[in-house]
Amino acid sequence: RLRAHGQEVGCRVVPQGPEGAADGSRARLDLDEPVAAVAPGQAAVLYDGDLVLGGGTVAATTPASAAPGG
Repeated sequence: RLRAHGQEVGCRVVPQGPEGAADGSRARLDLDEPVAAVAPGQAAVLYDGDLVLGGGTVAATTPASAAPGG
């Protein structure tokens, strides 16, 4: 979820670390569908139903057409 009361959107979590190492400090979220007006500084929260799995602050965004595999 990218907004406090926004619709939930499925995603794939891709760990990102120094030089590609999966150290868990950063991750890229590949969304299942486009979400309009996502901006750096917003929070992203990962849920499994009502259970919060984790979250963080959006550092950057990439349009789906420019994303790897997009």
